[in-house]
Amino acid sequence: MKNYLLAATSLLGYLLCGLVLLGVNIPILHPDTVLNAVFKQRFELIFIDISAVYLVQSYFALLVVGAFTRGGFGTYCAQVLYQWDVLIASICHGTKNRSISGLVGERALSGSLRWLAAEAVIDFIFMWDESHCKRTFYWERRMGFVA
Repeated sequence: MKNYLLAATSLLGYLLCGLVLLGVNIPILHPDTVLNAVFKQRFELIFIDISAVYLVQSYFALLVVGAFTRGGFGTYCAQVLYQWDVLIASICHGTKNRSISGLVGERALSGSLRWLAAEAVIDFIFMWDESHCKRTFYWERRMGFVA
């Protein structure tokens, strides 16, 4: 049963990703539909459209909150956020397997004010992780991601 559930959630994820990339609004049941059916014994289908942008924003909000939880869900959320980070770094900087933090940490070592400022902002965002950018750069170098 667990395998069927995992397969169904994966397929639903593929479908939602496709709809979001196409920019299609997602129709969902309005909460009043359920409330009317339960409390007023009146069943009337009412749908509302959720925009693709709102869906993506909600997804990232869930990932950020989920990344601070313990267990498998927290690990999953942190890993997905990291992969988005790597994707964005690849698109913006043409890198492979490098994160934005790792790139900024590497370039801040040059002493350039631009990269030192970017490093300060990122390190502030990740204030619980001391010297986040430099530590990420050194980790990426140890992993063989730095050319």
